[in-house]
Amino acid sequence: MARRTVTSYRAGKVTQVEDEAGTAQVAVVEKPGMSMADGIAIATTLLLLAALVMTDYYLGKRYGKGIFF
Repeated sequence: MARRTVTSYRAGKVTQVEDEAGTAQVAVVEKPGMSMADGIAIATTLLLLAALVMTDYYLGKRYGKGIFF
């Protein structure tokens, strides 16, 4: 099984930082903003809600059985 590395799944830059004692530590500096996974989750949610509303509109117009329309 493969070993995980220090980097995260989000886009980030790995830098080495020294503390007061002089020991080097690894830190991941992430870019601010929305990642690709966040954008896909938001877009999918909006598309599912639009499909629900469109289906309800069709059922309300065609059969008179919609929840909102």
